[in-house]
Amino acid sequence: MTMLVVHTAGGGVGLLKGGTSVSDYKLYQCVQCGFEYDEELGWPDEGIAPGTRWEDIPEDWSCPDCGAAKTDFVMVEVARS
Repeated sequence: MTMLVVHTAGGGVGLLKGGTSVSDYKLYQCVQCGFEYDEELGWPDEGIAPGTRWEDIPEDWSCPDCGAAKTDFVMVEVARS
């Protein structure tokens, strides 16, 4: 049975069993400091609107916490209900 970690917009965390309907927004994490970019939320402080896909963020964008390059982010497996 597959279980997926769920991070909700309200900050809650839970588990979902495989086969549950989920959003297709992704979460990317900086490998240097752990900062998370959530496509669903965007990053309005940096001018990135909610719903902005990772591939649509400029290649020269950097982590707002540590300055790491966009290439230093990895997609984190997240499921949402």
